[in-house]
Amino acid sequence: MGDLIARRLDELTADAHAAFFAWIEGMSAGQDREDGPAFAAWLREHGAIPGDATWVFYDAASGALLGTASLIRRDRTLLAPVGGWVLGGVNVVAAARGQGVGAAIMRWIDGELRRRAAAQGRPVRVLLQADNPVAVHLYAGFGYRPVEGISGVYAANYAPEPHAAPG
Repeated sequence: MGDLIARRLDELTADAHAAFFAWIEGMSAGQDREDGPAFAAWLREHGAIPGDATWVFYDAASGALLGTASLIRRDRTLLAPVGGWVLGGVNVVAAARGQGVGAAIMRWIDGELRRRAAAQGRPVRVLLQADNPVAVHLYAGFGYRPVEGISGVYAANYAPEPHAAPG
């Protein structure tokens, strides 16, 4: 897996936006664990909510579309903690699965959440919902742990990165 380029969905060119939604709308529950049209509607809904953000990830070398992830305030019945986020819509294109793309997206999200924690000057709590064993294993590697009493919900805390000591 090479380097990723992240672009906000709301900043894509018209052609890139159309290609992204063609991929999303073509998803199927059987192959992708997503209902494509419902996921596309979910993305459009969150695109209109101030503060919610979706990123589209591309291979830096080839420009190929690799996946997506969103940081939002509410996902269905899951509400973000005060000052925190819900991580949702994490998906990798079928042709790129099993090649470390999901982990690369999570590393990028990890960095974004640490930047947000630093900007707020305090830890940020993040929730997510997952029932896919492969995804649950991936998220566990980034510190997500089950939330007691809520089936399929996981949480992680992101602390601001300590500043390097002056040299």
